[in-house]
Amino acid sequence: MGSLKHEQKLCWRDTVGSGYQKHLIRPHHHPFNGMDIRHLLDHQARRFKEHPYLIWEPFEGESTVFSYQSFVDRVQRTAAGLYHRGIRCGDHVLVHLDNCPEAVIAWFACAWLGAVAVTTNAKSSEDELRYFAEHSAAVAAIT
Repeated sequence: MGSLKHEQKLCWRDTVGSGYQKHLIRPHHHPFNGMDIRHLLDHQARRFKEHPYLIWEPFEGESTVFSYQSFVDRVQRTAAGLYHRGIRCGDHVLVHLDNCPEAVIAWFACAWLGAVAVTTNAKSSEDELRYFAEHSAAVAAIT
């Protein structure tokens, strides 16, 4: 997780020539450099560590409060898990979850990696899910 947290960007590409090498893809210069999801979450977690970020109050059961820091920690751990399972920048990942904190964490974890979260309606039929899976170019799913 340590190396994942400190990498600038996880987008890798093959280079032509002497075999396979990994090179960091540098973002183009534009006014929003450094203002991606990873930077913004990390910045807010440093600023507001223990302040409430997400309050989950289900219809049944106990409420859960995620501080900025605990939320970012969960996002980082989830992103690291996705990365270790082969998810990379630009990959599409189906996120098929009910309305819950894990759905928000999964979306942010994808964004943390530069992957695209393809969110689906938890009430989707089997045919609808098949369509999403076939047409979204998803390489994985979180359910």
